[in-house]
Amino acid sequence: MKLHKFRITGFYSKMLLFCIIILSTISLILAAIVSSFAKKYEQAEFLKKYDLTLNNLHNSFELKQRNYNAALDSLFDIPYAYNDLCTFLQISNPYDLEVSTNKNIITALNRICDFDSSCIGILLFSNVTKQLYQFDPKYSSLNQIPLTTTWPEHSPFTLGIMNDTQLMSSSTGFKKPSSNTYGLVGTIFKNISKTNKVLGQIILLYPTSEFLSVLNSYPLSAEYAYSITDSKQNVIFRSSGDYADSSDLFLEYPASNSNNVVSYPTVTTAIGKEDYFTSSIYNGRYDFYASYQIKKAGYGTGYTQNLILLLALFTCACSISLYVITFQMARKKVRIIQKGMSKIGSNNLTYRIPHSKGQDEYSHIITGFNRMCDDLQKNVEQSYVYALQQKNAELYALQTSINPHFLYNTLELIRVQTLHGNPASASQMILLLAKIYRNQTNREMFISLGEELEQCENLMSLYQYRFQNFEYEFYIEDALSLYGLPKNTLQPLIENYFVHGLDKNRDDNYLKLDGELITTEGTPYIKLTLSNNGQAITEEELKGLLVKLNQSVFENNESSGFALANVNNRLRIVFGENYGIQPGSLEDGTGFCITLMIPPVLTADLREKKHTVLPKAMP
Repeated sequence: MKLHKFRITGFYSKMLLFCIIILSTISLILAAIVSSFAKKYEQAEFLKKYDLTLNNLHNSFELKQRNYNAALDSLFDIPYAYNDLCTFLQISNPYDLEVSTNKNIITALNRICDFDSSCIGILLFSNVTKQLYQFDPKYSSLNQIPLTTTWPEHSPFTLGIMNDTQLMSSSTGFKKPSSNTYGLVGTIFKNISKTNKVLGQIILLYPTSEFLSVLNSYPLSAEYAYSITDSKQNVIFRSSGDYADSSDLFLEYPASNSNNVVSYPTVTTAIGKEDYFTSSIYNGRYDFYASYQIKKAGYGTGYTQNLILLLALFTCACSISLYVITFQMARKKVRIIQKGMSKIGSNNLTYRIPHSKGQDEYSHIITGFNRMCDDLQKNVEQSYVYALQQKNAELYALQTSINPHFLYNTLELIRVQTLHGNPASASQMILLLAKIYRNQTNREMFISLGEELEQCENLMSLYQYRFQNFEYEFYIEDALSLYGLPKNTLQPLIENYFVHGLDKNRDDNYLKLDGELITTEGTPYIKLTLSNNGQAITEEELKGLLVKLNQSVFENNESSGFALANVNNRLRIVFGENYGIQPGSLEDGTGFCITLMIPPVLTADLREKKHTVLPKAMP
């Protein structure tokens, strides 16, 4: 298909293309939204293991501080060990102590290290003598080391933290038991006269390598930096090994003092010239931070969101292309069918629609339509509508039931449905139209009331595609469905309503068909009433209509009232001069109704001419 041959000329074609563009735009917007969510999900999945590692790092350090007091409880396992330790911190020369006292202190400190296997040393600081001692569990030795600077102040009875830098700067004689060490600081006190006197601090030393073990237990692939700091940003642990400076760390401080654990969500932060994913956990009870920083440049390539956008673009392009191709093919075939129906509608019964390639719905419709035309031509040439009237009148009644205006309007509506991108609706309408016109080719002059109602339902379904401002109801007793009547008795009356009774400016148009079996003076009748809520008929109009109904259909040259006269004459031909239709208004003086009175005769009896014309008048 060449692109220059496709031109959008009709209003509905332009509107349909406009709708396609809107849908494609909405699809792209939704794709952008979905890709954004996909990016966030992908980011969340990427950071999940890093967040889990951060939680475990925080929990590991918190657990170490929780176990601090349990480790010091081992001091009380040896009698007088704690008292000996208090005595030790109050004298200037520890060599003045008895050997047993020194032994008790060494044993107690060894018990602490045995209780907490990760403890690699202990420092003792005396607030009384301002002396610092280091205990080495490897050699069970307790030695005094010189203070380099003033010993940092620690709040009594509060667990404190000292990082590697603080430990090294406190004494030149400090021997690091590990490459990087931190200490947990507790208070040594003595109760004197119901007063707690602070004697000094005991600092348990731990290696930071245990935190590296936590990190190594997770498959962390990006360039990351985990750290543990106190509230003063003193580095306790840092995965990069840089313990001297914490200025490049991004930490969020809580709005108020709290003993709770506060987890801050992962955010993107510019640190220097690069963007990082940063997240931290603040532990208010032990006053420390656990945090990580990951270079954003090392995260993904946006593959998922790009793929979603490309798929959306590809889908929109394919949808528009398929629409153009399908629209062109459907429009071409509908035009062929429309041309064929126009020729048949102009009484050219020898014309047949050329068969098209393929086995789609339109091909089946063309095949069925041609078959219908074959049957129609055969029946038009051979049939007699009524055996009780001359053949010319019967043929005339059959031909007048084929309404070209109805056909043209229906085909135009089918074309609109196709242009509107509703091939299913167009196909259904063509099938309904084929059913209605196939009924014309039925050789039977009489059908059952149930079959007539079925044809009326097809007609109403077809009109519903054209008019959406009406409702209808059929109330026919089931027992009446077997009785017969001339074919196309009710259908012209319904068509007459849509021509003259339907108000296009109203939304409450209503058409109702009632059927019941009544008995008058011992004679049964089938009473059919077709009523609507349209404009009521005036007295003058009613008198004129009654005059037309009493005339022969051939004597009436006016278009108005022709359908009513046609039906009325055919009922008289079959059932007698005293049967037919009676027009009028509803009981409340509004609307318009038509009453048909026919005898209850079985369809088979009508076809076999077993019915005798009744001389009874309509009640």
